[in-house]
Amino acid sequence: MRRKNVLLLLVLLTGWTGLAAQVIKPVTWKFSVNRVDAQKVEVIADATIEEPWHLYSTNLPEGGPVATSLNFDASDLYQPIGKLQEVPEAKVSFDETFEMEVGYFSKKARIIQQLEVSSAEA
Repeated sequence: MRRKNVLLLLVLLTGWTGLAAQVIKPVTWKFSVNRVDAQKVEVIADATIEEPWHLYSTNLPEGGPVATSLNFDASDLYQPIGKLQEVPEAKVSFDETFEMEVGYFSKKARIIQQLEVSSAEA
């Protein structure tokens, strides 16, 4: 009987370890490019956010959480134009952790960056 209990405990601990080792990825991203005209393209980042998670806005006040961003490698082929656009607008509410109003998204978000292209190859 004691041997069965030890075996059962080993099986349960092994299963628990596997669960604890799972990587949590509450946000998945899909990227696309839309040509606006001969000199401009839009890079579109679509986020799908699992509940109950949230994704912070791209525009947050200093001293708050880290804002969501799109980072582009430096290149002679393109140059970002203007600020990131958010669709829909981020929902704003008071965050007790940071003691300030912060914007965030639930379920879905789209972030768009316009780029000016300097070559037909881009």
